[in-house]
Amino acid sequence: MTKRILVTGGAGFLGSALVHRLVADGHDVVVLDDLSRGSRRNMVDGAEYRMGSVCSEPLFLAPVFEADTVWHLAAVNGTAHFYSDPSRVLDVQIRGTQNVLDACKANGIKDLVLFSSSEVYATPPTIPTPEHVPFRIPDLTNPRFSYSAGKIAAEFLCWYSAIERVTVIRPHNIYGSGMGYEHVIPELTMQLASLAEGEAAHIADPWSTRAFCHVSDFIDGTVTAWERAGGSRNVFHIGTEQETQIFELAAMICDCLGRPEPSWHRVEGAEGSPERRCPDTSRVRSLGWAPKVKLVDGLRETVAAYLACREQWPKREVA
Repeated sequence: MTKRILVTGGAGFLGSALVHRLVADGHDVVVLDDLSRGSRRNMVDGAEYRMGSVCSEPLFLAPVFEADTVWHLAAVNGTAHFYSDPSRVLDVQIRGTQNVLDACKANGIKDLVLFSSSEVYATPPTIPTPEHVPFRIPDLTNPRFSYSAGKIAAEFLCWYSAIERVTVIRPHNIYGSGMGYEHVIPELTMQLASLAEGEAAHIADPWSTRAFCHVSDFIDGTVTAWERAGGSRNVFHIGTEQETQIFELAAMICDCLGRPEPSWHRVEGAEGSPERRCPDTSRVRSLGWAPKVKLVDGLRETVAAYLACREQWPKREVA
């Protein structure tokens, strides 16, 4: 059944992939984005675009909120931003989400999909991590957790809103071409591709693990959860259950680059970064979904895409 769907933050990495899928599925899609994190390059043919921020209340009086469903992705992501501008990270997530909820109520919208984060539970108490784990902020003085706090607040706001159907999606280490430069896969790709002969790589927390999920699998899992889950309140962890240590990831990227694995030095990662992260995906799998893209194949595609736009890489900084 065709729906009119509003996607906030739809010009970002995940948002644009989602918009592409929704348009392909025949939905009428409107995107609200201020391009502070998104890009015009991510705009999808067949979708309607409205410039604006979720933090600007007057926008919600406009026809942009005449929709059947709202998919709320707008956020300030990227660890560097958590440290450099935590107040903005919190503002976009908390005030922006409240504005979205107010607009949904004013316009009679009864279906909301909130994109939360695995960061809501910081260091997980259980691996693989199920949806019912407790939220946790380990250190209120560490600005890294501004993102966690904002996502926790957003979930609470949505759970206790008057919206009839709320679906919360918690992405786990989604990767793919176009994801920006502030994540481990593009950071390692840029560093390893730029090493001089005999130069050692610098790898943060090389023995920590992540479970990487290709963006196409993530979008398929998200749409599956939305279309097939019953009930009025649902939360889904979407990712893979294959843990990969960061030094193993670096070796795989070297293979994609066609160069031998260099020697490497361990450097300290960001304070508060968990040693392991891997979701329990049994809930979304019970709906018939399963990831299809193997990490080795997804990495080959992603690394090739970054190499193709090498002239756009930010200046490399060595720790």
